[in-house]
Amino acid sequence: IVGFRKPQSEIYILAQQRTGLRGAEILFIENSQGNIDAAAELEWQTIKYNPQKIADSNQKISQILELE
Repeated sequence: IVGFRKPQSEIYILAQQRTGLRGAEILFIENSQGNIDAAAELEWQTIKYNPQKIADSNQKISQILELE
């Protein structure tokens, strides 16, 4: 327990520090636009996952990860 939660910027900063990665090296997959916006402010790569369109969302992820 760290005392922060999404979309507080502190939780993203802490996650970034703990991974030792730069923001551009992190891919954040989320279904809430507010949480995506907070991660994007730290230059994280983001994908808005749409559980109503699973195939489309999975395809976006695959393309970014170069799985296709």
